[in-house]
Amino acid sequence: GLWFVVKAVQEERGRTLNEVLAGCALALGCALWFPYFFGIPAVLIAALVLPASTGARRLDRERLSLFTSVVGSTIFFGFAFFAMGAALAHVGSFVQLREWILSSGHGMQSHQRLLRFPTGITRTFFYLGDEGMVIKRFVFHDPYAPVSWWTIVGGLWKIGLVFLTFASLIAVLAYRRGSRWTIAIILFATVPTLFFAVFIFEPSSAERYLPMFAGLVIAVCVLLRDQAAPRPVAWLLTLFVTAMAAVNLAAYAGKLPSEARRSSDRFALIHSHVRSGGVAIVLSVSDPLTGYFEKSPFDPRNQATALPLYQAIGVHAHEFNSWKADSACRILQAWQAGGDALLSDRLIARTPKPDWGWVENDDPNVHWADLRRFYSHFDVDEKFGRSDGFVRVARDPKNESTLAGDCPVSHSFWLVSSR
Repeated sequence: GLWFVVKAVQEERGRTLNEVLAGCALALGCALWFPYFFGIPAVLIAALVLPASTGARRLDRERLSLFTSVVGSTIFFGFAFFAMGAALAHVGSFVQLREWILSSGHGMQSHQRLLRFPTGITRTFFYLGDEGMVIKRFVFHDPYAPVSWWTIVGGLWKIGLVFLTFASLIAVLAYRRGSRWTIAIILFATVPTLFFAVFIFEPSSAERYLPMFAGLVIAVCVLLRDQAAPRPVAWLLTLFVTAMAAVNLAAYAGKLPSEARRSSDRFALIHSHVRSGGVAIVLSVSDPLTGYFEKSPFDPRNQATALPLYQAIGVHAHEFNSWKADSACRILQAWQAGGDALLSDRLIARTPKPDWGWVENDDPNVHWADLRRFYSHFDVDEKFGRSDGFVRVARDPKNESTLAGDCPVSHSFWLVSSR
């Protein structure tokens, strides 16, 4: 969408077509994922303030006509795409429409949002891995994995570099009179996106900040083309890009594939011992098994139903309050489908190991002692794997009675229908 806007501003030939294609592209972005809506204002403002090929930035009738055409095209295609999607989703009221749009957040919400914001936006540029978790352990004073100041340096320098680069970029553009027009684009790109990420959905995921990239692209390009811009800022941008490339290449070419290889044995245990309809309950989304196929996309076992995992502590807000009922219902659901229910050994360990991804006090509703107390009282009839393996929940009267008491009927119906 931004590219078509630039072409419409700087090229008279095919301007009308570029205006229409700009609106179509912006609407398609929202159709792909609604949060991209928050990046549209920056592109529309760019249609007003971007300099022409001659360098002029006059707000004349022709520029207003271009802006109006792009806005109209975006609205037209936006309504068309969303009307089509709403019809396919059988949306028949404004309430259903609102729920349908908010479903793009997949129920992911978190507490202490402002505390999670720095690592979330940093993760958009840098692979953090366990560094974000280590910082949380330091902040929450995790008794199972104490963390010192020195340990969190690896994550803090990335966070510091991101915020320093952002601040320097905005300061220089605001100081240079000839580039102040980009401030409007940056504000319209970042303010809606950050508000959406921090206050509407959740600020931990990197993709929440993608809608602001159109504004950042323009700002960086303007700064690098300005021959009079302070050289230290250009050097800072060079350092930022170099560090980003080095960190991410090392992670995605080395660390993530090695983690996937270490998870292969645990994958094999589940694959060979969980019958159709069964489930393997792991600790949380931090368990390497949950990202196994993302790290090994060409594994021949990579199929939609190859790894029937369920996280005891999920990523949805309601799951932190109802994790006991959720787990009980999920085990009963597996039994009703004719399968088995396996529990990760981690769930019944006396204390969590640092590499399990657990952060004590991260959520006040869930503590390690509560997890162990709940899962360890089930009878088990078989163990798979020597260490860090799984145990099978015995399907006996005691377990069935306990699970039935922990799983309300209404909650069971909700769980089956929502998953």
